[in-house]
Amino acid sequence: MGILPPNDRRQPPSRRIEDAVQITYDDYTFDDSDAEDEVVVIIDRPVSDSDSDSGVPNGLADRNTRRKDKFMARKAVREARKSMNLGTVDGINIKRNMGARKWRRVESARILSSFTDAGDICFDCSDLVPEHLSAFARILQDQECMKAWNNFIEKDEAEQNEYLAQLDKENDLDESFDRLSLDSDVHVEHDARKHHPAYSTSMAFHQLDRRFRDALSKRHVPIDLIDKLEGNLRTQFQEDPSVIWTDTCDSSFRRFYIHAVAQYLKLKSKSSQGKGRLKETQVFSTDQTFSPPDTKLVSLIRSIRNASRQIS
Repeated sequence: MGILPPNDRRQPPSRRIEDAVQITYDDYTFDDSDAEDEVVVIIDRPVSDSDSDSGVPNGLADRNTRRKDKFMARKAVREARKSMNLGTVDGINIKRNMGARKWRRVESARILSSFTDAGDICFDCSDLVPEHLSAFARILQDQECMKAWNNFIEKDEAEQNEYLAQLDKENDLDESFDRLSLDSDVHVEHDARKHHPAYSTSMAFHQLDRRFRDALSKRHVPIDLIDKLEGNLRTQFQEDPSVIWTDTCDSSFRRFYIHAVAQYLKLKSKSSQGKGRLKETQVFSTDQTFSPPDTKLVSLIRSIRNASRQIS
């Protein structure tokens, strides 16, 4: 950046210090009224040509004035917000740095709340929910139950154990616990999970991955391959649920249907690299019992096909 020449228009013209306005106490008028802070300054001087050449254009001065007015207006708004009582209105935590939209919402909520009583205002919608007593609250309100409980806690430990043992005998809990077996090696013949809806045939098919469902719903499905794989898996895991069934092949087509059949039978499967181009697929069970669906996968596929033909 260089030095401007002396006659450059961008540089303000120089003025002598003698030409500057000298302000003295004679230029001030002091009023003896109550407003002690009011001081009037009277400057009586002629306007010279040098004042118009002060170097500050009128447009720039107007812009600075507008900026100052805008800044003062924003400052007044900030001061007004600081003076407001912060709290929660209409579910909004009032903050000083909120946007204009949230402030409008707060102001609208305050206007609406001014027309109602403070006791009628409820922000958690509890006035719309019917009153509900929990089971524990109902027990506390029942005098007979509380009387029985007070009689029980007043007894010593031996009497409490005797009372609980008597209740177990009355409810036949001892015999039910004797029938339970915690030995993991014992295979339970009758598995109650078969009666659960999650182990039904339709639910087992719908729980398959989407890629398996789409592949099994197509027209050309290897029925013989699926029937053979399912028969082998059912036979192996019904004999020993802890067995690991292994298949080695280089066909991704066969591995795909092995994973599909295993998932239908609630089994786990994984593939790993074998010798050369061969891959080894293992099927195993994470449960101690094997509970496959009652309907075979091939029969289910045929029933789905027949249903789709009747619809079409």
